[in-house]
Amino acid sequence: MPIVLRIIPILFFLIGSTAANAQSSSTVVVAPVSSLAQTPSKKLATIARVIESGLKSLGNIKVITAKEVVSRSRKDNNPKIRTCEGELACIRTLGKLFNSDFVVYGELGGLGTTELLYLKVVDVKTGKELRSTTLSLSSGAEQALASKAAATRLLAPNQHVGTLAVSSSIVGSVLFLDGHKIAKTPTKPVAVFVGSHALRITHPEARDYVRFVDIEFGKQTTIDATLSPLPGVNQELTRNGLLSDPNSNTNTLIKRNSTPWYFRWYTIAGGAAAIAITSAIIFSSDGIDPDLSIDL
Repeated sequence: MPIVLRIIPILFFLIGSTAANAQSSSTVVVAPVSSLAQTPSKKLATIARVIESGLKSLGNIKVITAKEVVSRSRKDNNPKIRTCEGELACIRTLGKLFNSDFVVYGELGGLGTTELLYLKVVDVKTGKELRSTTLSLSSGAEQALASKAAATRLLAPNQHVGTLAVSSSIVGSVLFLDGHKIAKTPTKPVAVFVGSHALRITHPEARDYVRFVDIEFGKQTTIDATLSPLPGVNQELTRNGLLSDPNSNTNTLIKRNSTPWYFRWYTIAGGAAAIAITSAIIFSSDGIDPDLSIDL
């Protein structure tokens, strides 16, 4: 297992409280999806369920489905609330009808062969649009993750994160993310905002490791950072137990098994004595008092 870094971007804590409150114990109405082209109502209903699934995956949210909106509009003989066409006043009226906090409205469009869903969330209390995003329609497991990501961008942007884990070949390396000093190796991986980030890993006895990393929602990005020791310091790093063993599958570091002979006390003491005696002889030959004694 590689040694793993923990990364905490400074901006992670700077999202406003409104975003967090949008997700906490809220009621959200999903308005019936409209379309820029002629689209079968059955398909629009299926797309609405994709939106609802993403919202429900956030937790602590009561979702009023588009199907419930259609049923209520027929019961009240009020067809306008199911065809708001993005009009804020109509969307707000729909939200008040269900005593909800927010309304999510979607409009189906396209870009070439790709179908895009344009989404926005409206605050029922103020009648203002809070945020907007897009959702690319596909199929399979990726669609579930994409719908959750879109719901997160709308109602809980402070949770729109992925995970970054970095392995470092030298213990004690310093990590910088987007110019901010974060930690020293080793540490555990943590959440990082989705997007591109500048990663730099430094150590005073190695060349810097620099690259950009892309963080995806709900996924872990793993970086295996091998720092190149500067000329002449590779053995010193190994001797001090700071250089990871590249041939090992564990977190074990290369350790010095025994102290080399030139580092042992008797070698150092003998060398010091030899230097002192040599110095005394030289001084004596230069006219220094020959009776000078040197205590060792």
